[in-house]
Amino acid sequence: MLVDAALGFINHLLAGEAWARDRLKVFAGKTVRLEQGALCLSLAISSNGLFFVATGKQATEDVSITLPSDAPLRALTDRSYAGTWKAIFRCL
Repeated sequence: MLVDAALGFINHLLAGEAWARDRLKVFAGKTVRLEQGALCLSLAISSNGLFFVATGKQATEDVSITLPSDAPLRALTDRSYAGTWKAIFRCL
């Protein structure tokens, strides 16, 4: 249930950012391990630039990203924090 909520939140943020989805599309099929506090997600990138839960062979991560513990709260309350995400996606 927590995984579904986190995945929904991430994809909700991506849904409003076409530039980020476009950057992710070229990595379709690749996987990412996303860690934030006690939450650890193995996600795969879909052809439309959104994430889905990686299973089986997909669960072997191509990259790992660790977020600070306050990342979800800051993403909701501080629009300038979005600049951090833009910097991450520009590195892709």
